[in-house]
Amino acid sequence: MSDNRDYRRHIDDERRIQRRKMRKKRQRDNFIKRVIFLSFLVVLMVFAIKLIGKNLPSSSNNETAKKNSVNNNTNNQQNPNRKNPSKEPFTQIKMVATGDIMFHKPQITAAYDKNSGKYNFSSYFAKVKKYLDKADIVVGNFEGTVNEKEKLVGYPLFNAPMEAMATLKEAGFDVLSTANNHCCDLKAQGIISTIDAIEKNGMKHFGTNKEKNAPALIQDVKGIKIGFLSYSYGFNGMEGTLKEEERAYMISPIKEGKIKEDIEKIKKDGAELVVIYPHWGEEYMRTPTQTQKDLAHKFIDWGADLVLGSHPHVLQGTEFVEKDGTKKFIAYSMGNIISNQRRETLDNNRHTEAGVFFDIDIKRDNNTGKITVENVDFITTWVNREEKNGKRIYEVLPTRDFKEGGELRNTVNKTVLDKILISGEESMKVLKPGGVNSKTDN
Repeated sequence: MSDNRDYRRHIDDERRIQRRKMRKKRQRDNFIKRVIFLSFLVVLMVFAIKLIGKNLPSSSNNETAKKNSVNNNTNNQQNPNRKNPSKEPFTQIKMVATGDIMFHKPQITAAYDKNSGKYNFSSYFAKVKKYLDKADIVVGNFEGTVNEKEKLVGYPLFNAPMEAMATLKEAGFDVLSTANNHCCDLKAQGIISTIDAIEKNGMKHFGTNKEKNAPALIQDVKGIKIGFLSYSYGFNGMEGTLKEEERAYMISPIKEGKIKEDIEKIKKDGAELVVIYPHWGEEYMRTPTQTQKDLAHKFIDWGADLVLGSHPHVLQGTEFVEKDGTKKFIAYSMGNIISNQRRETLDNNRHTEAGVFFDIDIKRDNNTGKITVENVDFITTWVNREEKNGKRIYEVLPTRDFKEGGELRNTVNKTVLDKILISGEESMKVLKPGGVNSKTDN
C-alpha cells in the first residue's frame, strides 16, 4: 500500500516537474516571441522615421530650396548672361530704330515666285541683319496695309502680301509704328487686317487700334519699360471712310493736347522711357520745318525721351537735348529704309534711296531711376535695285561696309560702289552727327 502511495507520489512529483518545465518553456518562448516582435517594431519604426525624414527638408534644405527657386525665377525672366539688374548700378539696352518701310507695286511684282505662287522678299535685309541682331528691340514705320482679301497694290493705295510681314519678323523687327498717311488705304478693314498680320507674325504695333480703349504699347526690355506712341499729320482723306466712332480710336492724328495727355498717361501706366514716332513734315525736303522743330521740343518737354520722325522719305537732321539732367534724342526724318522710290522714279531724286538705322544705347541708373540716351550710332543705308539672274532684287546695304577695307566692298561694281559711298557721305552730312557722345563713323 505504501509502495503504491510512494509510486503515485513519485508520479505526481514527476508531473509537477514536467508542468513546471513546460510552463518555463512557454514563458521562455513567449519572451523570445515578444523580443522578436518588439525588435521588428523597432526596426520598422526606424525605417519609417528615416523615410519620413527624407521627405521632410531640414532648415538647410529649406534654404537651398528657396535659393534654387529664386535662381530659377531669375533665369526664366532674364538673360542668363546678365546679373540681376536690381543688384547692378546700371541697366543698359540697345534699341535700333528706322524709318519708312514701303512695298511699291514693282517690289511686289519682282518678289513673286511663279513656281510657288508666293512672294519672296528675303534679299531686303540680309546684309544689314547683323546690325539688327545686336539690338534688344528693333522698331520701324510700316507704311501701308496688309489684307489678303484685297488686291495687292502700291501707290497711291498700298496693300502688301502677308510675306512682307514675315520678312520683317525674320529680319529682326519687334515693333512697328502704324500711324501714317497710308494706314487707312483699305478703310477700317485694312487697319484691322494689318494689325492682325503684325500680331500673327509675332510683332507688336502702335499708332492704330482695332478695339476701343486699347492700351498704349509698353514693352519690357531687360527690365526697362518702354512706352510707344505714334501720330500722323493726316491720312490722305481716307479717314473719311471711317465712321465717326471709329476715327475716335482707330487712328492717331497729331493733336497737341491729346499727345500731351497720352505721354502723361503712359508714364503713369509704368513707362520709364517714352518713344514717339511722328509722321510729319514735307515730302522730299531734307530740312525739317519749324513746325517739326517746335513739336519735337514740346514732346521732350512733356516727357518724351526719343522723337523719331518719318514721312519725308529723305533723311533730315538730328539733335540731342538735355532735359532734367538726362539726354534725349530727336531725329526729324529717318528716310526710307526700303522702297521703290529712287532717282529713276522721282525726277532724279537720289536721296529717297538713303535711309538710316539709329543704334541707340539707353542707360538707366538703378539707384535714381533716371534714364538717359547714352550713344547713338548712325548706320546709314542705301537701297540697291538691280537685275540678278534675270530677276529684279532689292537690298538694303550698310554704306560703312563698302568703305575701304569693308567686308562688302568687293561685292559690287564700281558704278554701284560710287553710288553707295556718295550716298553714305551725303547722309552723314544731313544727319549732322556731333551731338553728345554720338558716334560719327559711318
